[in-house]
Amino acid sequence: MAEVDGLDGLEALVRRRRTSLIMDLTRPVDPTLVDRICGLVAWAPNHKRTWPWRVAVFTGDSRAALGNAFADDQADAGETDLVRVEKSRRKYGRSPVCVVVGADPGDST
Repeated sequence: MAEVDGLDGLEALVRRRRTSLIMDLTRPVDPTLVDRICGLVAWAPNHKRTWPWRVAVFTGDSRAALGNAFADDQADAGETDLVRVEKSRRKYGRSPVCVVVGADPGDST
């Protein structure tokens, strides 16, 4: 597993453009690093030169609640493959921190 120390390490990891599913769930994630990353997300450009980005961070039991919400929404939308629904339900518990990025297209502040 690649070790990531600070934002320089994160930048190097992102530039390699590789995905690793090997995670150490016992190793704590530094909340300060998560806050810094989320702060940088807010500055990502968009075509209207606004700052619509919204970030939500899920840890602990809230990851299961996130998975349940996505799976329930999938089922409500008509997904009949129960394996896919259950996979959605469990997938957010596979990492110690889940970061969800969304946009508010009507907000330009």
